[in-house]
Amino acid sequence: NNAMYCTICAYAKGLCAICGKQVLDTTMYKMSEGGNQWHTVRKRDQSSFKSPEQIGREDAQQELKEHLESTGQVGRMPTKRALELAGKKDLAERLVGFFGGLNAAADAMGLSKRNLVEEVEMRKEAKKQKMEAAFERQHTETATTLLDTADESDLPPPGVAQKTTVTTPAVKLTSATAARSDAEHPAGSSTSTQLASSDTRWQFDPNSGYYYQLSSGCYFDSKSQMYFKEGKWVKAL
Repeated sequence: NNAMYCTICAYAKGLCAICGKQVLDTTMYKMSEGGNQWHTVRKRDQSSFKSPEQIGREDAQQELKEHLESTGQVGRMPTKRALELAGKKDLAERLVGFFGGLNAAADAMGLSKRNLVEEVEMRKEAKKQKMEAAFERQHTETATTLLDTADESDLPPPGVAQKTTVTTPAVKLTSATAARSDAEHPAGSSTSTQLASSDTRWQFDPNSGYYYQLSSGCYFDSKSQMYFKEGKWVKAL
């Protein structure tokens, strides 16, 4: 057929076999059927047929692969902190920039996200402990503030620093009870003498909720700031 080129040469170069005119650009074709010897796509600069983003993504993948092989962590996506400690902060930033995050990069590259999940769990636990410590500190400060600003009506009589438990039996403070007690134990009796102690301390009686003074035989109500003695309530002794 008066062809200038054989079939293989014409196919490989994209030429017309008869006239030799270029009819097809084969540089972006695989050319697997006998034309590889003329194929020059691998010698071309990849920036001529790849976008900068694609080139950067492939370079980041290759660098990460080499890093994982050198650290014995093949198949696992490292955390950002692990990359920074290994001097790969720039790699971590490029992976986040190209893929939108290390989790997305792990999905795109088929890597395990175990390290990333463990890091998230550790952060949650640390945050939980921090919140518990802050709550405990706030609770302690609140309790201290309440003690410092306690209502004066809850304070014992003047001169009493804190509550101490009295060992004498509880007495129901009513006029009838006081009168009956005076009738059963008149002045000068042994019981009356025993009660007339020289102890001037005010002691807290948990049974009645009042303070009691042995020397005077008197009760004190911290709520009303009144004293109970000889069957009646008075404002002062």
